[in-house]
Amino acid sequence: MNRGEHLEELNERSENLANSSETFKNRSKDVRMKMFWQDGKTRMLLGGVLLIVIALIIGLSVWASGTHNTNNNGEQLGSAVPTTTK
Repeated sequence: MNRGEHLEELNERSENLANSSETFKNRSKDVRMKMFWQDGKTRMLLGGVLLIVIALIIGLSVWASGTHNTNNNGEQLGSAVPTTTK
């Protein structure tokens, strides 16, 4: 093999390597963005579930505290201010 053929082959290899690296760069950027959105959707879903659970806990505690202060007729029991009748 002479020097010219060897240089030509080296040049071809370097062009192939440059093309491969550009393809890798583009694909890795696409994968990075896909994973970013997937991670974001997962975090939003978990945050929504957490908010629903917190709302249920607060709602049930408020509801439960309201039901203990009434009797079967719906009248208030144990009020802090005594009522007087004349």
